[in-house]
Amino acid sequence: MKITTILLLALLISSHSIAQTAGCNTISMPDSLLICNDGSVTLPASLAGSDSVTSIHWYPTAGLSDSTILNPLLAVSTSGWYHLTVKSLNPANLLTNGSFSAGNTGFTSGYSYITVGNSVPNNYGVGTNALTYNSGWPGMGDHTTGTGNMMVLDGSQTSSVGWSETVPVSPATSYIFTVWTAELELPQPTIQLAINGVVTGTFTPTTTLGQWVKYEVTWNSGTATSAVITLTDLNLVWSGNDFALDDISFQQICVAEDSVYINLQALGAGTISGTDSVCPGQTVSLSESVTGGIWSTSNFTVSDITSSGLAKGLVPGRDTILYSVSNRCGLVYTYFPFYVRAYTACHTGINALASGSDQLELHPNPAKNELYLSLDENITSVTIKNILGQRVYARRFDAPQVQLDLSGLPSGIYIVSVNNQLVRKLIKD
Repeated sequence: MKITTILLLALLISSHSIAQTAGCNTISMPDSLLICNDGSVTLPASLAGSDSVTSIHWYPTAGLSDSTILNPLLAVSTSGWYHLTVKSLNPANLLTNGSFSAGNTGFTSGYSYITVGNSVPNNYGVGTNALTYNSGWPGMGDHTTGTGNMMVLDGSQTSSVGWSETVPVSPATSYIFTVWTAELELPQPTIQLAINGVVTGTFTPTTTLGQWVKYEVTWNSGTATSAVITLTDLNLVWSGNDFALDDISFQQICVAEDSVYINLQALGAGTISGTDSVCPGQTVSLSESVTGGIWSTSNFTVSDITSSGLAKGLVPGRDTILYSVSNRCGLVYTYFPFYVRAYTACHTGINALASGSDQLELHPNPAKNELYLSLDENITSVTIKNILGQRVYARRFDAPQVQLDLSGLPSGIYIVSVNNQLVRKLIKD
């Protein structure tokens, strides 16, 4: 029998301790978020649990659309930590019989208990109608349903404790105490709330008989592991000074906290440097401050570029050199305006060289049906384009001197490209 009693007591204490934390909300949130360049992000916090949220607070508040909601929009301007605190009320009432639905049990009182009849000072009862205890009291029901139990007290002249209960608490934890009270007969009582002998506050019912009013106070346990809660009427008036109590609760205030690090990364594609204009057929080398990217052009008919950044002008016009880099922010680009100059801006004479020092001779110029080319090395290819950049002639050779048949070309201005690098302007009569 002794062992059974000990086991039962242990189970009761264990279940009461579990009730203090059951239902407390928990926050789920990633440890960090990667944000690319200046941007915005919705902070991805989620809440799990059944307790009622009383407050939400993000800090710092800079850049937040609203620091009091769970998922605010953050305008990111710098890396840093953002902290979330969610306070909520655990639905579990730590008091055994706060609504008095179980009758005269689960609490103690310094008053004398009566079942029915005319009460006298220092009497209390637990019932459904105050009038059954004193003919001078209003016929009123309880606060919970109007038909359930409540505690009625006939004011004492000795400052006796009207109601008290002891509950286990967790250290360094906040709790909220709530009680509903109603005046039964004036004058009003002055009810003192004390926890562990320390006065937490005082309150009085309204002067309207039978009207329920709420009193609520927050208390932190500090180092305490139990809370002795007492309600005492400080008014020692013999006549009147009568009141009712109902729906007394003592609930844990749950505090959930979490943090997320906002990692702002300026992961761009770097900067392109080099000569931004060339003549048709001329080649320049471009460089990039970020390695590992891919070169390309937006208009491949105007210019071309190799994988190593060697850009070549093809025909006059404007182009944009692109350099793309794939990183944690995805595919990012940088742009470089590139201009291929007009033929007239590149050549001061009919037979001037486009690049290099090779001696290319082209005659006659203007030409009618035949054109002769000579070079100090073998001519391997000849391409002719009109002023629109359209290729109108292309042929391969393998000789230092070649003859071209131009009879099929209409009169106009053309560009002759030899060996894909030497360019001349040609006038066809």
